[in-house]
Amino acid sequence: MKILRALCKGTTAFLVIAIILLVCCESVSFAANVPVFSVDEVSAMSGKTVDVDIKVSDNPGFNALKLKVEYDNTVLKLKTATSIGVAQNMMFTTSQSSDTTPYVLVWASASNVTGDGKIATLTFEVVKDTTAPNTAIDLQCDFCSDQNGKNLGAKITPGKVTIMNNSAVSVQTPAIENPDY
Repeated sequence: MKILRALCKGTTAFLVIAIILLVCCESVSFAANVPVFSVDEVSAMSGKTVDVDIKVSDNPGFNALKLKVEYDNTVLKLKTATSIGVAQNMMFTTSQSSDTTPYVLVWASASNVTGDGKIATLTFEVVKDTTAPNTAIDLQCDFCSDQNGKNLGAKITPGKVTIMNNSAVSVQTPAIENPDY
C-alpha cells in the first residue's frame, strides 16, 4: 500500500510538472509567431513634407490587418497613406478623413501575406512654424489574423518625427585667416 501511495504522489508531481512545461512551451511558441509593426523615426523641416514608413517584421503570415495611426494633428497633417512592399497586393482602405486621429488603415487578402518589410508609407506635412521639437507616431493593432481566422496579436514599436525649425538651421562658414606672404 505504501508503495502504491508513493507511486501516486510521484505520478501526480510528474503530471503537474508536465502541465507546467506544456503551458510554458505553448506561450513561448505563441510569442515567436507574433508580428512586430514598427514606425520609422525621421526628421523634417517645419513647413515641409516627410514620408514615414510602417514596417512588419517576424511576420508569420497574415491576411487581415487593421492598424490605427495616432499622431498630433496640430503638428502633423496627413496628406496620403499608401500600401507598399509586403502588403501592396492586398486590398487596402483607409479612413475617409485624414483630419481626424486615429487614422485607420485596413488590409485584406484571400491568402496569407508573408515576408518582412514596408507595408505602408504615410506622407505628412509638418505644420509651418510649429514649436514642437518632435512628435510621436503610434500604432494600435485592432486585429491581425491569418487565413484560418487565428488572431496573431501584434507587437508595436512607435516612431517619431523630429522637427527642425528654419531658425534652428544655420550654415557656419569657417573663418579663414589671411596668411602673411
